[in-house]
Amino acid sequence: NSAPFGLNASVFSEDTRMALRVTRRLAAGSIAVNGPGLFRVDAAPFGGLKDSGLGRDGSIVTMEELTHPKTISLRGYWR
Repeated sequence: NSAPFGLNASVFSEDTRMALRVTRRLAAGSIAVNGPGLFRVDAAPFGGLKDSGLGRDGSIVTMEELTHPKTISLRGYWR
């Protein structure tokens, strides 16, 4: 979080609950857990925080420029 950029982050842990707690504290636009981020750009918002990007693109979040949503990809958990 001390870097001036916040486009993407990754968290690796055997403890899924701990990994998800860490994602809430990260200042990044997209966060992958235990693997590569598998995000559909037409369904999930894409963009960074801080000095990364110019806001969000994709989905309804484009209209919510004053929020700071996160997209989290959790490997092995897809519903």
